[in-house]
Amino acid sequence: MIEATNSDIQSCLVVISNVDKSTLAVRSLFSSAVGRESLGRHTSQKLNAMPYLRAIVLGIAGAAAFSTQPGPEPEPFYAKTCPLPRDAQPEGVVGGKGDYLFAGSLATGGRIWKIDTSTNTVVLHVSALPATDTIAAESRMSVGLCYDTVTDVVWTAGGPSGEARAFDGETGAMLGAWVVTPNQSFINDCIVTSDGVWFTNSYGGELYHLPFSGSGHMLPNSFTTIALTGDWAQVRINPIYIYIYIYAYI
Repeated sequence: MIEATNSDIQSCLVVISNVDKSTLAVRSLFSSAVGRESLGRHTSQKLNAMPYLRAIVLGIAGAAAFSTQPGPEPEPFYAKTCPLPRDAQPEGVVGGKGDYLFAGSLATGGRIWKIDTSTNTVVLHVSALPATDTIAAESRMSVGLCYDTVTDVVWTAGGPSGEARAFDGETGAMLGAWVVTPNQSFINDCIVTSDGVWFTNSYGGELYHLPFSGSGHMLPNSFTTIALTGDWAQVRINPIYIYIYIYAYI
């Protein structure tokens, strides 16, 4: 047993008061350790409270030393929300170069916005697309988006238009549009791989593969339709990864 007189305890409390401003808290802990009676009436009584006080001193000293260590570097600011126009009807979103995001739209014309997450600014990157001889403007949505980091190209799934489209990530210019199916469809999602871009059709058991032409992810000259057969059961589901997994491994 470690014993201490009242004078030893008072010296210990002085040390604690010099560590930080927790003296009152320490006195409260000490009182619960030695009892409710006043220490003034027990100047000659030996107490066994030193283990408690030594533990408290070490704990406070350790905390004080730890608080002097430099903290982690603050993380860079990234906007938690990015305001889009009230009529945007955004659906797909994909990361672009640096701090940029692209967001598509289910509204007529399929606009695309470019978002700088470091400054929380939003600009219209692709204006609403007009109708064509065979496709109404309201069918030209920008549903799922994917991004080619090699060429800075934004690919979009065109929903009921049956289109796959490519846009310049810097200027927003349309680089190409491919009608992958003239039938009733909903081209929903896309993903860039090492050999081309894949698109899904929520209304049909098909995948569409647009292979890159030449090296360097050059724009496709054609596309291939791949019917999902065998044990495939068509359901309306988004993730393209499920389609590709079934096609590649089953």
